[in-house]
Amino acid sequence: MSARERILATARELFYREGIRAIVVDTVVERSGVSKTSLYRLFDSKDALIATVAAEQDRLFWAWWNRTEEQHADDPRALLDALLSGIAKRIEHPMPPRYAIQPIKSFSILPQVSRFPPVAT
Repeated sequence: MSARERILATARELFYREGIRAIVVDTVVERSGVSKTSLYRLFDSKDALIATVAAEQDRLFWAWWNRTEEQHADDPRALLDALLSGIAKRIEHPMPPRYAIQPIKSFSILPQVSRFPPVAT
């Protein structure tokens, strides 16, 4: 794993677990095992690091969304079920190990949704 990847993985975990304001650059440096010089060579500031972490999380989310859409392109009901189930799973477990988008185990939200009355138009 490159220094950049170690920094980003460490920062993601620390920002999530302890909060962005609670974490100082020295903590990211210490836990990632890179030098402060390396961190600042890759990221101009803590704000730049935060922005990069947020952008990467956004990229991963939309990559998952696009894959899910492709998998269920011909079945709108299955697509809705997969998207809502995936979002529910991420709410339940926001930071999976290694921060990768994990496949969703069989979980269907549609049976729960169907018990609600239809929305009046």
